[in-house]
Amino acid sequence: MPVQKQLVLAGHGWTVLPGVGIAQDLTSGTLSAAPLTDPDVWRSVVLATPRYGRTPPAVEVVAHELVRQIHSAVAHGRWLSAQLPGADSTVETE
Repeated sequence: MPVQKQLVLAGHGWTVLPGVGIAQDLTSGTLSAAPLTDPDVWRSVVLATPRYGRTPPAVEVVAHELVRQIHSAVAHGRWLSAQLPGADSTVETE
């Protein structure tokens, strides 16, 4: 995201980024934003780790922290467009 923001700030075009990634830039007035509509734009973000074999402890810690930060951002309204997996989604876990 930082590279995309730098390119936009340098006048090299526009980019599509999640609101959670530009919230501080919007507050400070560094960037401006507009919602994409008709049709709605959506994407899935997935965190995958090996199913078999040994996962290094550092990888487990980073993966756990990423998931915690995402849940926190959604719970505190910092990522308004995000939807966490629920009853309508299929999620594989171990």
